[in-house]
Amino acid sequence: MAEPERKVVAVVDAPEISLTEMEPVGDVLLKFYRALGWNGDDEVEPTKVRTTRAVFDRLYAVMAERCPDAAAVGLALVNKGPGVDDDIPPETVWLLEGWLTATTGKESNKLTAREFYDYLVENYNLDGAACRLIDNIICYVDSQDFADERDAHRSLWSLLDGAIGVTEQEIEIYTLSRGEPMKKRKREICIGWSVEDVLEVRPDLTDEQAMEVLENVEENHDAGAGICWDTLEFWADRMFPPTDDDQFDDEQSDETGELND
Repeated sequence: MAEPERKVVAVVDAPEISLTEMEPVGDVLLKFYRALGWNGDDEVEPTKVRTTRAVFDRLYAVMAERCPDAAAVGLALVNKGPGVDDDIPPETVWLLEGWLTATTGKESNKLTAREFYDYLVENYNLDGAACRLIDNIICYVDSQDFADERDAHRSLWSLLDGAIGVTEQEIEIYTLSRGEPMKKRKREICIGWSVEDVLEVRPDLTDEQAMEVLENVEENHDAGAGICWDTLEFWADRMFPPTDDDQFDDEQSDETGELND
């Protein structure tokens, strides 16, 4: 039986791929396909990206340097890496018809392995060794090509449970596309004081003076005492002592209020 004809739509030079210390191993293939013209959104059909054995082995070497699990790296390349042909010229990649499929208009909260890794790094306190371990775990599970996505969920949950504090719900969003898209965890609150707040206790000040008061309050902030209205008034009076006219106006305002009552 004759081999089906390959329709080559582009011939490009094989890109050189390397990783920085904090980049996950999965970025090897992402960088490789981006260098070939992938926009990051369309779906890549790896079987229609063909190259030489030397280029394939080079990709394996870069991935294996970061991930010591040779089986996981091999599976990742077999499932998602380029194909190999003996008749392709050295340092060349052939892109066959259909290597990219547009995904414009498709809506999904399914995360890629890289997006899930980035989420964990951003939201959990991980050092370099923990980052590499998490990256290897995600790469391993992502390379297994599970027939049932629930098997992928169980596998990843069993490997990450208790490791960094990630919840099963977060893993479900990644493996099963369940729930709302992941957002950065809220890890802090901010309580603000404004120029208007300073003017509330010292209406005789200008906006610029009120801002100076705020900056001084921030510089001298005592976490044990906090900031309150009295704090603003204390620093405003210390920096810009009220004049006798200001005190008279305040007293007159108080008397007027009492008469109105």
